[in-house]
Amino acid sequence: MTTFTSSARTGMPRLDTQELRRRQHLIHVLEANARLVRCASLAPPHSDTNDPQP
Repeated sequence: MTTFTSSARTGMPRLDTQELRRRQHLIHVLEANARLVRCASLAPPHSDTNDPQP
């Protein structure tokens, strides 16, 4: 996990620091969603009908 330091110590303006955090959060959310989609695609398909499975 990335550790954030204050913008005064890094010399990075506060707005840039906030934008970096937003982008990292977006990347984290997108990666989590991609993992869910991969897991869902690996799951066996379910039937919406009440027909018994052969």
